[in-house]
Amino acid sequence: IYKCTACPLGRWLCCRFSGEGSSGSRDGDFEYARFAQPEGIIFDEENDVLLVSDYHGHRIRQVDMEGDVITVAGMNAEEQYAARGHVDGPVTSARFHHPHALAFDKWRNLIVAEDYHVRIISPDGNVQTLAGEGPNDKPRDGPGLLSRFQRVYDIAMAPNGDLAVTDTFNNKIRFIHRNLDANGNPQPFSDDA
Repeated sequence: IYKCTACPLGRWLCCRFSGEGSSGSRDGDFEYARFAQPEGIIFDEENDVLLVSDYHGHRIRQVDMEGDVITVAGMNAEEQYAARGHVDGPVTSARFHHPHALAFDKWRNLIVAEDYHVRIISPDGNVQTLAGEGPNDKPRDGPGLLSRFQRVYDIAMAPNGDLAVTDTFNNKIRFIHRNLDANGNPQPFSDDA
């Protein structure tokens, strides 16, 4: 991961911020840590850290402002494919399969786009699948866990809490609808992905 700083005359200076530069999935200080194709990145202003989706590491990593790295969700194994899978539950035992983009909703849930799923990590550290049945090359609208995607590479939050997702290999933009109560508080995501 590189940090770029604006310089005079509209130029930028970029230098390594975190990661040894070799592929792998190793937590540690900025010179020791390894990433396995970091893909999505988002700044968590509340905690003053970066969150990074580690695509081939199959986990979500946190990088502090010194460049030090820890795994915050997904199985922490140095062997990157040992961590791969699709398991909901506490962040320490949940498994991911090729996480891509990251986004926060206004309730501080972290939304994770994966190859075939859209997942949510709640502020209390629980991972849940919002949408996506799993590997299948036939797209399908419908209830969240029965919907089908093929390579959800990017996500965006709409002002009303709905999610727009790119269903990349199916050449579609899809919406996952969020239900709110009368006071504007989030309800479970609806079943119509």
